[in-house]
Order: sequence, then C-alpha cells, then structure tokens
Amino acid sequence: MSSNICKIKTMCYYFEHFNTYFPLF
Repeated sequence: MSSNICKIKTMCYYFEHFNTYFPLF
C-alpha cells in the first residue's frame, strides 16, 4: 500500500487501520 495516495492531507481522510490516506469525494 502506498501512503502517498494524497498529497494534501486536508483533502483526504486518514485511516489508521489501513495506515494510508484516502481521497474524500
């Protein structure tokens, strides 16, 4: 899993369970 899915954390939601960022739609 790449943790660089999102460049802007404010526009992404951080999932500790997956330890990665996901884009908010």
